[in-house]
Amino acid sequence: MLLAAEGDHADAQMVLVKQLSRDLYRTKSKELLAERNTWLDRASALGSRTAKLRLAQHYTDGSMGYPADLARARAYYRELIADAQLTSEERALQLDGAAYEQRLRELDAWEEGLENRDPAVMKAMARRYLEAQFPGPGVRGLGQKLMEQLAADGDTDARDELIVSLRTGSGGLEKDIEAARAWLIKAAEADDPDAMDRLAGNYMNGREGFPVDYPAARRWTEALITLYQGSDDRQVQAHVQELQSNLEYIDRLGEYAGSTMLSSRDLEQLGDRTDPESQYEHAIQLLVGHGSKRRSEAISDLEEAASKGHGAAAWRLVQVYERGFPQEIDQAAGLRYLKLAVANHDFDATRELAMRYEYGKRGVPVDLARAIALYEDALAAGHDNRHGWNLDPDNFNHYRWLESRLRQARLKHDALLKDAVAGR
Repeated sequence: MLLAAEGDHADAQMVLVKQLSRDLYRTKSKELLAERNTWLDRASALGSRTAKLRLAQHYTDGSMGYPADLARARAYYRELIADAQLTSEERALQLDGAAYEQRLRELDAWEEGLENRDPAVMKAMARRYLEAQFPGPGVRGLGQKLMEQLAADGDTDARDELIVSLRTGSGGLEKDIEAARAWLIKAAEADDPDAMDRLAGNYMNGREGFPVDYPAARRWTEALITLYQGSDDRQVQAHVQELQSNLEYIDRLGEYAGSTMLSSRDLEQLGDRTDPESQYEHAIQLLVGHGSKRRSEAISDLEEAASKGHGAAAWRLVQVYERGFPQEIDQAAGLRYLKLAVANHDFDATRELAMRYEYGKRGVPVDLARAIALYEDALAAGHDNRHGWNLDPDNFNHYRWLESRLRQARLKHDALLKDAVAGR
């Protein structure tokens, strides 16, 4: 058969085309596709009607490695019409000159529809190109371009399909997270409630290629609530309550961070700064609003800020290493950073270390003298505000609490001295 094909026997060449096509669907081999098409082109040049019909179909669909070219498809149909001698395959499929004339009219209608941006034609051709088997060069791009034109013209179905296909790499399109993001934003800007809802959730949770961006999540959530205002639909009203809860959650995160939550851009700009206060603020934003995804980055920032004398950063590291995730627990590191935080005048750390010396907790032995000294230093610093602690004498949780603890520590210390003098 191969010898016959090489000797320009068109029927033998088409037998090879058929065999190679079967192998191609199994192997997806580009080499087999090229070999198949070589024989197909040769058979067509020798006048094979079957080859011309195949090529007309391939150029129409942009399939089997051939580009989408309606002009070339039209030329092959005209050749089939000019030669009225039908093959047995054509007769079985009821293909004749009238059928090919109809195909030509369809091609003309498609070209006219594409030129006039007819949505039905554009969608049909887009699907034809995106679903083509073994698409030729540029065919998928043509399909994507048509879908994008439909989406830009306001076809919400095309836009939604485009977003999903680009995000997942399905429907004949290559995965393109950036493009999917851009189309989702366009949909939201067009007041599509589903897109607005999805966009707000993506910014809240850092999904589908979006960064965590709480200000953006807030904007889209508030816009969606405004859009739903006045609705009597119970499901919509229930969803508005969920959206309100999301806003409250963002506000709580800001409280935990000691400020408002930053946008992704502002957060990254803050992360580029190397002064200890910026590193501390960046770390707190990450710890509060980004969960485990950027926790190691936050810890690294805290450690660097603490090494530069930032007491609050050292105190936060105490909490990380003593009460953080199991894989982070390191009591020795916690105690080391606690003492560093105290040395750098962090009030919470000073209070904590004093209590540990008073009670002998978390690797610290009972040492009432040190506890008393720390309580006294804290009260003195509160008096003259030397460290900016702003201790209010009327505030039990700070100043009054320290006075109470100092009295208790002194009583314990005096009792121990009396016992020592008495020889107990």
